[in-house]
This record gives sequence, C-alpha cells and structure tokens, in this order.
Amino acid sequence: MKKWAEWLLVAGALCMGMAGCGSEEKNTSNADAEQKSETASETREEGQAYFKDVDEFVCVSKDCAKKFNNKFGFNEKTKVCYNIVPVKEIENKAKEKPEVYLNKDKFNIVSIGRLTNQKGFDILIDAVEPIIKENKNCELYIIGMGEDYEALSNRIEKLGLKDNVHLLGYVKNPYSILIQADVYVCSSRHESFSLTVAESLILGIPVISTRCTGPIE
Repeated sequence: MKKWAEWLLVAGALCMGMAGCGSEEKNTSNADAEQKSETASETREEGQAYFKDVDEFVCVSKDCAKKFNNKFGFNEKTKVCYNIVPVKEIENKAKEKPEVYLNKDKFNIVSIGRLTNQKGFDILIDAVEPIIKENKNCELYIIGMGEDYEALSNRIEKLGLKDNVHLLGYVKNPYSILIQADVYVCSSRHESFSLTVAESLILGIPVISTRCTGPIE
C-alpha cells in the first residue's frame, strides 16, 4: 500500500478513535494550568479580589485567554503572546543522529510529552489498538517520562501491543526522531498551547490532535 493511502486510513481511524476526547469545556481555564486542581474552586469575585493588584495577564493562546476571562473577567488586563519557538534550532537538531531509527517501511506515529493523565496517552493507545490489530505495519512511539509510565506499560501489555507500541522514555534530542514520523499525534485532554504541535509543523510533520486549546488555533 502506498504511504499516502496508508496515511489517510490511519489518520481517519485515529480521528475516530479520539473523537470526543480533549473537550476543554470540562477543564480548568487557568492560563498555565496543566491539570485540573481538585481545590481550584475560586468564584469570579474571589479571583478578582486575589488578582486585583496584577497589572497584566499574559496568556499563551487566544482560547486560553478567553477561558481565563470567562472565569475571572480581566479582559482589559489580558494579552496574548504565543510561546516562542526556536525554528532554526529545531531544524538543526532534527538533522542530528537519532537515538532511535524508525523503520521507513512502517507507518510511524510519534507523540511526545510527560506521561500524565493530562497528556491522554491512554486515549492514544486505545485509539491505535484497532489500527494495529488491522495493520501490523503501524508503529507508535511515545517519548517522555512520568508518573503514568507503569500504567501505560501495563495497558500496552494487556492490549497485546508491545511489539508495535514503544515507550521510549526520556530522549535528549526528540527532534531527530520526530522528523522520521509519518504523523504526530497530540492526544491531550487539555493544553494551553502545545509546543510539540508547533514543533511538528515546523518540521513538516502532519498533525492529528484532540480538540484542545492551542492546536485549535
């Protein structure tokens, strides 16, 4: 099967598998929040009182600013400044010798991030299961470390995916692996910007993402 046709089939299956995931209506609207806090129950009045002496709020995306102001109402004090992405540095690092070589004869999916609930790697693993069961030519590489490593590893084992789904752990230069990908997937339940999506686009790697702040812009 030609790579472009395989890409369409895998992309379609991934989109279906992650459909409905990542909706941020259920998530906190704090600009820099990476996980919903069980104690974050401030009302608008409490937030305005707490932040009353702040001169300006800087959010890393428009949607992030919108969610923040929907909760706390500091529209006149809020600015948007996207995260700085060092394009040349990323492009140069992508040319370096990789720690892991991906099989060019396989369809390679790459995802990068901390192994936490927020990043939704459990969603991604579940989404690729039927794809891999149907097409053994597909491989998933997850780069990163975190508290969910053991749980994700057990999930991979339980689903019978250990030959096709790889937890690479910490990688000093992920760009040299990312550049080899056929597609990059952001499976996050919520984000504020998602640098890895921007970095993938810089390297010309197609991106599939859950609907979350950052990627939707």
